[in-house]
Formats: sequence, structure tokens, C-alpha cells
Amino acid sequence: MAFEVHYDSESDIVCASASGDIVCASASGDMDAKQIEIFAVEVRRVSTEHKCRRLLNDLRQITSKLSVADIYEIPDMLLKNGAPRIKRAMVVSGDLEQFRFFETVSQNRGQRVKIFRDIEEAKQWLLED
Repeated sequence: MAFEVHYDSESDIVCASASGDIVCASASGDMDAKQIEIFAVEVRRVSTEHKCRRLLNDLRQITSKLSVADIYEIPDMLLKNGAPRIKRAMVVSGDLEQFRFFETVSQNRGQRVKIFRDIEEAKQWLLED
């Protein structure tokens, strides 16, 4: 998995994109779990640096091969590794059911997450409030 994180000062949104395969995100210490942790730490760093509480996750280039158990663990892993409690829009392609499950699990843990197919709709949601 490769990723990029940057701050868009024009929209006041942290933009994070990822590409490649995610095979397993369990706490077993595999490389994908480490990459997700590194990704979360970088998002936290950029968010803190710019005092920004909005995150646009562009995951349209991700191929997810995660199990239900893996997906269930990711929100806790993100919080444990310092991912800030921010408003997060995730733009995805592929299996929407997997991402909707992630959205539900995240929301049940008090996180503000919403899944989108369209990047402009995601940005619009982030700017509401």
C-alpha cells in the first residue's frame, strides 16, 4: 500500500490518498497493518500541524482483501495509533458493502465517518456544520 497525505489550505481539508492492495489489517504484525498505522500517524501529524479536523480519504485506488474481522479492528487500531477524532469522508470504489460495514463500526466507536463514491459530495459533507 502506498499513500500520500497533504493539507489543502484552500478548502481547509487534510487530503489522504492510498493505492494498492490491502490484504490483512489484523493485529498480527503483518506489513499491511504496519502501513495502516504509519498512514494514521502521518494523517495525525498533518492534521495537528494545520489544526485541521477534516479528512478526505481518497481510497478509490485501493483493492481491499480484508476479512470482516480485519475491518472490525481498524477503527480501534486508528484510535490506538493516535488518529485524531476528526470528521472523515472516505471516497471509495469497489465493494461498497465492506466500506459501509467500516462506516458503521467507526460510528459505533464515536467516530464521524461517512462513505462516498463522489469526491465532490464528500468535500461538501466535510464543509457542512
